[in-house]
Amino acid sequence: MYLFASFLQIGVVHAFVLPPRTPDERQQNVLAEAGSDTGRFSIPVKSLDGLFHTIDVAVGTPPQHFNVSLDLMNGGMLLPSINCDSSCTTKGTRRLYDRSASSTSESKCTVTWQDFFGHNYFGDLVRDTVHFSGLKFPGVAFLEYDWRSDGSPFKFPDDGFDGMIGLAPPWDSLNSYRRTEYSSFLSKLYSEPLLDEMIFSLALPRGLEDEGEIMFGGTNSGLYSGEFSTVDVVELDSGLSSSNVPWVLPSSNITLHTPTPYPVPLPVDSVAVLTSNPFIVFPKSLQVEDFYNVIGAEWINELWASVPCDRRPHLPDLTFEIGGHELTISGFDYTFEHRLDGPDKKPACLLWIMDHDDTGLPDNAIALGPHFLKRFYTVFDFGERRVRFAERK
Repeated sequence: MYLFASFLQIGVVHAFVLPPRTPDERQQNVLAEAGSDTGRFSIPVKSLDGLFHTIDVAVGTPPQHFNVSLDLMNGGMLLPSINCDSSCTTKGTRRLYDRSASSTSESKCTVTWQDFFGHNYFGDLVRDTVHFSGLKFPGVAFLEYDWRSDGSPFKFPDDGFDGMIGLAPPWDSLNSYRRTEYSSFLSKLYSEPLLDEMIFSLALPRGLEDEGEIMFGGTNSGLYSGEFSTVDVVELDSGLSSSNVPWVLPSSNITLHTPTPYPVPLPVDSVAVLTSNPFIVFPKSLQVEDFYNVIGAEWINELWASVPCDRRPHLPDLTFEIGGHELTISGFDYTFEHRLDGPDKKPACLLWIMDHDDTGLPDNAIALGPHFLKRFYTVFDFGERRVRFAERK
Protein backbone atom coordinates (compact mmCIF):
# COMPACT_ATOMS: atom_id res chain seq x y z
CA MET A 1 0.00 0.00 0.00
CA TYR A 2 2.90 2.37 0.55
CA LEU A 3 3.83 2.38 -3.12
CA PHE A 4 0.25 2.85 -4.20
CA ALA A 5 -0.02 5.75 -1.78
CA SER A 6 2.96 7.29 -3.52
CA PHE A 7 1.63 6.29 -6.94
CA LEU A 8 -1.91 7.66 -6.82
CA GLN A 9 -1.49 10.27 -4.09
CA ILE A 10 1.10 12.14 -6.14
CA GLY A 11 -1.49 14.70 -7.13
CA VAL A 12 -2.75 15.52 -3.63
CA VAL A 13 -2.60 19.18 -2.63
CA HIS A 14 -3.85 20.11 0.82
CA ALA A 15 -4.68 23.80 1.18
CA PHE A 16 -7.33 26.45 1.52
CA VAL A 17 -8.54 27.73 -1.83
CA LEU A 18 -7.22 30.99 -3.25
CA PRO A 19 -9.99 33.12 -4.80
CA PRO A 20 -10.21 32.66 -8.57
CA ARG A 21 -8.84 35.39 -10.79
CA THR A 22 -11.40 37.65 -12.44
CA PRO A 23 -11.73 37.62 -16.25
CA ASP A 24 -10.05 40.99 -16.71
CA GLU A 25 -6.98 39.65 -14.91
CA ARG A 26 -6.57 36.86 -17.43
CA GLN A 27 -4.31 37.18 -20.43
CA GLN A 28 -6.50 36.08 -23.30
CA ASN A 29 -3.89 35.92 -26.05
CA VAL A 30 -0.56 34.89 -24.56
CA LEU A 31 0.77 33.48 -27.80
CA ALA A 32 0.00 36.57 -29.87
CA GLU A 33 1.66 38.88 -27.34
CA ALA A 34 4.78 36.73 -27.51
CA GLY A 35 4.94 37.20 -31.26
CA SER A 36 3.84 33.65 -32.12
CA ASP A 37 1.69 33.19 -35.24
CA THR A 38 0.45 29.76 -34.21
CA GLY A 39 -1.31 28.40 -31.13
CA ARG A 40 1.26 25.73 -30.38
CA PHE A 41 4.71 25.48 -28.85
CA SER A 42 7.20 22.72 -28.05
CA ILE A 43 9.82 22.10 -25.36
CA PRO A 44 12.70 19.58 -25.39
CA VAL A 45 12.42 16.69 -22.89
CA LYS A 46 15.49 15.10 -21.34
CA SER A 47 15.92 11.81 -19.46
CA LEU A 48 17.45 11.77 -16.00
CA ASP A 49 18.97 8.31 -15.46
CA GLY A 50 15.93 6.71 -17.11
CA LEU A 51 13.75 7.56 -14.08
CA PHE A 52 12.59 11.13 -14.56
CA HIS A 53 11.85 13.22 -17.66
CA THR A 54 12.52 16.92 -17.34
CA ILE A 55 11.99 20.22 -19.15
CA ASP A 56 13.38 23.71 -18.64
CA VAL A 57 11.03 26.47 -17.45
CA ALA A 58 11.39 29.97 -16.06
CA VAL A 59 9.26 31.61 -13.38
CA GLY A 60 8.82 35.22 -12.33
CA THR A 61 9.73 38.69 -13.55
CA PRO A 62 12.60 38.82 -14.31
CA PRO A 63 12.68 35.09 -15.13
CA GLN A 64 14.26 32.60 -12.72
CA HIS A 65 15.30 29.39 -14.47
CA PHE A 66 14.50 25.84 -13.34
CA ASN A 67 14.57 22.25 -14.53
CA VAL A 68 11.35 20.41 -13.60
CA SER A 69 10.15 16.83 -13.85
CA LEU A 70 7.02 16.03 -15.85
CA ASP A 71 4.28 14.22 -13.93
CA LEU A 72 1.15 12.78 -15.55
CA MET A 73 -0.44 12.13 -12.15
CA ASN A 74 -0.30 15.66 -10.80
CA GLY A 75 -2.26 18.76 -11.67
CA GLY A 76 -0.03 21.21 -9.86
CA MET A 77 3.54 22.43 -9.83
CA LEU A 78 6.17 22.74 -7.12
CA LEU A 79 9.45 24.64 -6.79
CA PRO A 80 11.94 24.91 -3.91
CA SER A 81 11.99 28.19 -1.99
CA ILE A 82 15.01 30.39 -1.34
CA ASN A 83 14.11 29.71 2.31
CA CYS A 84 14.51 25.93 1.96
CA ASP A 85 16.11 24.13 4.87
CA SER A 86 18.62 21.32 4.42
CA SER A 87 15.87 18.74 3.81
CA CYS A 88 15.00 20.15 0.40
CA THR A 89 18.36 21.38 -0.86
CA THR A 90 19.96 17.95 -1.13
CA LYS A 91 23.62 18.18 -2.16
CA GLY A 92 23.12 21.89 -2.81
CA THR A 93 22.17 21.19 -6.43
CA ARG A 94 18.76 22.82 -6.66
CA ARG A 95 18.05 26.25 -8.04
CA LEU A 96 15.78 28.06 -5.60
CA TYR A 97 12.78 30.30 -6.26
CA ASP A 98 12.94 33.79 -4.74
CA ARG A 99 9.45 35.23 -4.53
CA SER A 100 10.69 38.62 -3.37
CA ALA A 101 12.81 38.98 -6.53
CA SER A 102 9.76 38.68 -8.83
CA SER A 103 7.53 41.69 -9.51
CA THR A 104 4.70 39.40 -10.69
CA SER A 105 4.51 37.06 -7.69
CA GLU A 106 1.57 37.00 -5.31
CA SER A 107 0.82 34.91 -2.26
CA LYS A 108 -1.97 34.66 0.31
CA CYS A 109 0.42 32.92 2.72
CA THR A 110 -1.66 29.78 2.33
CA VAL A 111 0.18 26.92 3.98
CA THR A 112 -0.08 23.75 1.92
CA TRP A 113 1.65 20.44 1.24
CA GLN A 114 1.96 18.10 -1.69
CA ASP A 115 3.13 14.53 -2.35
CA PHE A 116 5.50 13.71 -5.18
CA PHE A 117 7.34 10.42 -5.78
CA GLY A 118 7.27 9.34 -2.14
CA HIS A 119 8.24 12.70 -0.63
CA ASN A 120 6.01 15.24 1.15
CA TYR A 121 6.67 18.91 0.31
CA PHE A 122 5.49 21.76 2.58
CA GLY A 123 5.26 25.49 1.93
CA ASP A 124 3.11 28.32 0.56
CA LEU A 125 0.79 28.50 -2.41
CA VAL A 126 2.06 31.20 -4.80
CA ARG A 127 1.04 32.64 -8.17
CA ASP A 128 3.57 33.94 -10.67
CA THR A 129 4.28 34.18 -14.39
CA VAL A 130 5.62 30.99 -15.96
CA HIS A 131 7.70 31.12 -19.16
CA PHE A 132 7.92 28.35 -21.79
CA SER A 133 9.73 28.71 -25.11
CA GLY A 134 9.60 32.50 -24.93
CA LEU A 135 5.88 32.56 -24.04
CA LYS A 136 4.51 34.06 -20.81
CA PHE A 137 1.66 32.55 -18.79
CA PRO A 138 0.73 34.86 -15.89
CA GLY A 139 -0.98 33.82 -12.69
CA VAL A 140 0.04 30.14 -12.63
CA ALA A 141 -0.29 28.71 -9.12
CA PHE A 142 2.32 26.41 -7.58
CA LEU A 143 3.69 25.21 -4.26
CA GLU A 144 6.78 27.10 -3.12
CA TYR A 145 8.12 24.56 -0.64
CA ASP A 146 10.63 25.23 2.13
CA TRP A 147 10.97 21.75 3.62
CA ARG A 148 10.20 18.16 2.77
CA SER A 149 9.90 14.80 4.47
CA ASP A 150 9.94 11.19 3.29
CA GLY A 151 6.36 10.00 2.93
CA SER A 152 6.97 6.44 1.72
CA PRO A 153 9.65 3.76 2.13
CA PHE A 154 9.47 3.44 -1.69
CA LYS A 155 10.53 7.04 -2.31
CA PHE A 156 12.54 7.90 -5.41
CA PRO A 157 15.69 10.00 -5.40
CA ASP A 158 14.74 13.52 -6.48
CA ASP A 159 18.22 14.93 -7.07
CA GLY A 160 19.23 16.30 -10.43
CA PHE A 161 16.20 18.52 -11.05
CA ASP A 162 14.62 21.44 -9.23
CA GLY A 163 10.87 20.83 -9.10
CA MET A 164 7.84 19.31 -10.83
CA ILE A 165 5.10 20.36 -13.24
CA GLY A 166 1.91 18.32 -13.46
CA LEU A 167 0.13 17.19 -16.61
CA ALA A 168 -2.88 15.43 -15.10
CA PRO A 169 -6.26 16.01 -16.77
CA PRO A 170 -7.35 19.62 -16.06
CA TRP A 171 -11.11 19.10 -16.24
CA ASP A 172 -12.96 19.56 -13.00
CA SER A 173 -15.55 16.76 -12.88
CA LEU A 174 -13.85 15.17 -9.89
CA ASN A 175 -11.57 17.91 -8.64
CA SER A 176 -12.76 21.40 -9.44
CA TYR A 177 -11.03 23.24 -6.63
CA ARG A 178 -7.48 22.04 -7.19
CA ARG A 179 -7.02 22.62 -10.91
CA THR A 180 -9.51 25.37 -11.75
CA GLU A 181 -9.36 27.82 -8.85
CA TYR A 182 -5.66 27.21 -8.39
CA SER A 183 -5.10 28.18 -12.06
CA SER A 184 -2.42 25.58 -12.69
CA PHE A 185 -0.59 25.72 -16.00
CA LEU A 186 -2.63 23.05 -17.78
CA SER A 187 -5.92 24.38 -16.37
CA LYS A 188 -5.14 27.79 -17.87
CA LEU A 189 -4.62 26.19 -21.27
CA TYR A 190 -7.92 24.35 -20.75
CA SER A 191 -9.98 27.37 -19.67
CA GLU A 192 -8.54 30.10 -21.93
CA PRO A 193 -8.37 30.14 -25.77
CA LEU A 194 -4.60 29.89 -26.08
CA LEU A 195 -4.01 26.80 -28.24
CA ASP A 196 -4.92 25.61 -31.73
CA GLU A 197 -6.03 22.31 -30.14
CA MET A 198 -6.63 21.40 -26.50
CA ILE A 199 -3.88 18.78 -26.53
CA PHE A 200 -0.32 18.12 -25.54
CA SER A 201 1.77 15.57 -27.44
CA LEU A 202 4.57 13.62 -25.79
CA ALA A 203 7.58 11.88 -27.28
CA LEU A 204 9.73 10.65 -24.39
CA PRO A 205 13.48 10.07 -24.80
CA ARG A 206 14.18 6.41 -25.59
CA GLY A 207 17.70 6.36 -24.12
CA LEU A 208 19.96 8.17 -21.69
CA GLU A 209 21.47 10.41 -24.35
CA ASP A 210 18.30 10.96 -26.40
CA GLU A 211 16.14 14.07 -26.39
CA GLY A 212 12.36 13.97 -26.57
CA GLU A 213 9.71 16.62 -27.03
CA ILE A 214 6.48 17.83 -25.53
CA MET A 215 4.28 19.98 -27.78
CA PHE A 216 1.26 21.96 -26.58
CA GLY A 217 -1.52 22.73 -29.05
CA GLY A 218 -0.57 20.33 -31.85
CA THR A 219 1.47 17.36 -33.05
CA ASN A 220 4.88 17.01 -34.66
CA SER A 221 4.49 14.83 -37.76
CA GLY A 222 8.23 14.30 -37.86
CA LEU A 223 8.07 12.20 -34.70
CA TYR A 224 5.42 9.60 -35.58
CA SER A 225 4.22 7.45 -38.45
CA GLY A 226 0.93 5.85 -39.45
CA GLU A 227 -2.54 6.46 -38.05
CA PHE A 228 -3.46 7.22 -34.45
CA SER A 229 -5.29 4.75 -32.22
CA THR A 230 -7.80 6.76 -30.17
CA VAL A 231 -9.05 5.74 -26.72
CA ASP A 232 -11.58 7.61 -24.57
CA VAL A 233 -10.57 8.38 -20.99
CA VAL A 234 -12.58 6.72 -18.21
CA GLU A 235 -12.74 7.38 -14.49
CA LEU A 236 -10.89 5.26 -11.95
CA ASP A 237 -13.43 3.87 -9.51
CA SER A 238 -11.12 3.19 -6.59
CA GLY A 239 -12.64 4.94 -3.59
CA LEU A 240 -9.75 7.38 -3.60
CA SER A 241 -9.85 11.05 -2.73
CA SER A 242 -11.27 13.17 -5.54
CA SER A 243 -7.92 14.94 -5.74
CA ASN A 244 -6.58 12.01 -7.77
CA VAL A 245 -7.66 12.33 -11.41
CA PRO A 246 -5.18 10.40 -13.56
CA TRP A 247 -5.26 9.56 -17.26
CA VAL A 248 -7.16 6.23 -17.17
CA LEU A 249 -8.02 4.06 -20.19
CA PRO A 250 -10.02 0.81 -20.60
CA SER A 251 -7.85 -2.30 -20.89
CA SER A 252 -8.77 -5.91 -21.63
CA ASN A 253 -5.76 -8.15 -22.36
CA ILE A 254 -1.97 -8.58 -22.19
CA THR A 255 -0.05 -10.97 -24.46
CA LEU A 256 3.52 -12.19 -23.89
CA HIS A 257 5.06 -13.01 -27.25
CA THR A 258 7.11 -15.97 -26.13
CA PRO A 259 7.68 -18.77 -28.72
CA THR A 260 4.13 -19.82 -27.87
CA PRO A 261 2.18 -16.56 -27.31
CA TYR A 262 0.71 -16.38 -23.83
CA PRO A 263 -2.45 -14.22 -23.50
CA VAL A 264 -3.45 -12.91 -20.07
CA PRO A 265 -7.13 -11.81 -20.04
CA LEU A 266 -7.90 -9.00 -17.62
CA PRO A 267 -10.99 -8.78 -15.41
CA VAL A 268 -14.10 -7.11 -16.78
CA ASP A 269 -13.94 -3.29 -16.60
CA SER A 270 -10.16 -3.31 -16.22
CA VAL A 271 -8.29 -0.06 -16.72
CA ALA A 272 -4.75 1.08 -17.46
CA VAL A 273 -3.42 4.09 -15.55
CA LEU A 274 -0.86 6.18 -17.46
CA THR A 275 1.78 7.40 -15.05
CA SER A 276 5.19 9.06 -14.90
CA ASN A 277 6.35 6.57 -12.27
CA PRO A 278 9.08 4.42 -13.85
CA PHE A 279 7.33 1.06 -13.77
CA ILE A 280 4.76 -1.14 -15.42
CA VAL A 281 2.40 -2.91 -13.04
CA PHE A 282 1.18 -6.32 -14.17
CA PRO A 283 -2.30 -7.66 -13.34
CA LYS A 284 -2.89 -10.08 -10.50
CA SER A 285 -3.06 -12.96 -12.99
CA LEU A 286 0.53 -12.44 -14.18
CA GLN A 287 3.38 -12.78 -11.69
CA VAL A 288 6.52 -10.79 -12.39
CA GLU A 289 8.73 -13.61 -11.08
CA ASP A 290 7.37 -15.93 -13.76
CA PHE A 291 7.99 -13.33 -16.44
CA TYR A 292 11.54 -12.70 -15.22
CA ASN A 293 12.23 -16.44 -15.31
CA VAL A 294 11.09 -16.58 -18.94
CA ILE A 295 13.40 -13.74 -20.03
CA GLY A 296 16.33 -14.74 -17.77
CA ALA A 297 16.34 -11.60 -15.61
CA GLU A 298 18.28 -11.63 -12.34
CA TRP A 299 17.55 -9.64 -9.22
CA ILE A 300 20.27 -7.19 -8.19
CA ASN A 301 18.41 -5.94 -5.08
CA GLU A 302 14.92 -6.10 -3.59
CA LEU A 303 13.47 -3.72 -6.19
CA TRP A 304 15.52 -4.11 -9.36
CA ALA A 305 16.19 -6.92 -11.80
CA SER A 306 18.46 -6.72 -14.83
CA VAL A 307 19.29 -8.45 -18.09
CA PRO A 308 22.53 -8.23 -20.09
CA CYS A 309 22.16 -5.31 -22.45
CA ASP A 310 23.18 -7.42 -25.45
CA ARG A 311 20.08 -9.59 -24.89
CA ARG A 312 17.59 -6.74 -25.29
CA PRO A 313 16.95 -7.47 -29.02
CA HIS A 314 15.94 -11.05 -28.15
CA LEU A 315 13.46 -10.33 -25.34
CA PRO A 316 9.78 -11.14 -26.02
CA ASP A 317 7.39 -8.35 -26.97
CA LEU A 318 4.46 -7.39 -24.75
CA THR A 319 1.10 -6.39 -26.25
CA PHE A 320 -1.46 -4.43 -24.22
CA GLU A 321 -5.01 -4.23 -25.53
CA ILE A 322 -6.14 -0.69 -24.67
CA GLY A 323 -9.59 0.48 -25.71
CA GLY A 324 -9.75 -2.25 -28.36
CA HIS A 325 -6.34 -1.36 -29.85
CA GLU A 326 -3.27 -3.58 -29.59
CA LEU A 327 -0.23 -1.58 -28.46
CA THR A 328 3.02 -3.55 -28.50
CA ILE A 329 6.28 -2.72 -26.74
CA SER A 330 9.61 -4.49 -27.14
CA GLY A 331 12.38 -5.51 -24.78
CA PHE A 332 14.07 -2.20 -25.58
CA ASP A 333 11.03 -0.46 -24.09
CA TYR A 334 10.39 -2.36 -20.86
CA THR A 335 14.09 -2.42 -20.05
CA PHE A 336 16.05 0.79 -19.69
CA GLU A 337 19.58 1.95 -19.25
CA HIS A 338 20.38 3.21 -15.79
CA ARG A 339 23.72 4.30 -14.39
CA LEU A 340 24.42 2.19 -11.33
CA ASP A 341 26.25 3.59 -8.33
CA GLY A 342 29.98 3.05 -8.46
CA PRO A 343 33.16 4.74 -9.62
CA ASP A 344 32.49 4.12 -13.32
CA LYS A 345 28.66 4.54 -13.15
CA LYS A 346 28.33 1.82 -15.77
CA PRO A 347 24.88 1.63 -17.42
CA ALA A 348 22.88 -1.53 -16.75
CA CYS A 349 19.72 -2.72 -18.49
CA LEU A 350 17.12 -2.80 -15.75
CA LEU A 351 13.46 -3.72 -15.61
CA TRP A 352 10.85 -2.00 -13.56
CA ILE A 353 7.88 -4.32 -13.81
CA MET A 354 6.01 -4.92 -10.60
CA ASP A 355 3.59 -7.47 -9.21
CA HIS A 356 0.09 -6.13 -8.66
CA ASP A 357 0.14 -7.22 -5.03
CA ASP A 358 3.11 -4.95 -4.31
CA THR A 359 1.25 -1.77 -5.20
CA GLY A 360 -2.20 -1.72 -3.63
CA LEU A 361 -3.74 -0.81 -6.99
CA PRO A 362 -7.45 -1.59 -7.38
CA ASP A 363 -8.01 -5.13 -8.61
CA ASN A 364 -9.15 -3.87 -12.01
CA ALA A 365 -6.13 -1.59 -12.68
CA ILE A 366 -2.71 -1.96 -14.23
CA ALA A 367 -0.14 0.84 -14.52
CA LEU A 368 1.78 1.84 -17.64
CA GLY A 369 4.73 4.13 -17.03
CA PRO A 370 7.25 5.88 -19.28
CA HIS A 371 8.79 2.58 -20.40
CA PHE A 372 5.50 1.88 -22.13
CA LEU A 373 4.93 5.45 -23.31
CA LYS A 374 8.40 5.94 -24.81
CA ARG A 375 7.48 3.45 -27.58
CA PHE A 376 4.67 5.71 -28.81
CA TYR A 377 3.94 9.24 -29.82
CA THR A 378 1.14 9.97 -27.34
CA VAL A 379 -1.41 12.76 -27.67
CA PHE A 380 -3.25 13.71 -24.49
CA ASP A 381 -6.46 15.40 -25.60
CA PHE A 382 -7.82 17.35 -22.64
CA GLY A 383 -10.49 19.00 -24.79
CA GLU A 384 -12.14 15.77 -25.93
CA ARG A 385 -10.98 13.65 -22.94
CA ARG A 386 -9.17 10.98 -24.90
CA VAL A 387 -5.65 9.71 -25.61
CA ARG A 388 -4.19 8.91 -29.04
CA PHE A 389 -1.22 6.62 -29.75
CA ALA A 390 0.94 6.41 -32.88
CA GLU A 391 4.19 4.60 -33.65
CA ARG A 392 7.33 6.59 -32.99
CA LYS A 393 9.69 7.22 -35.88
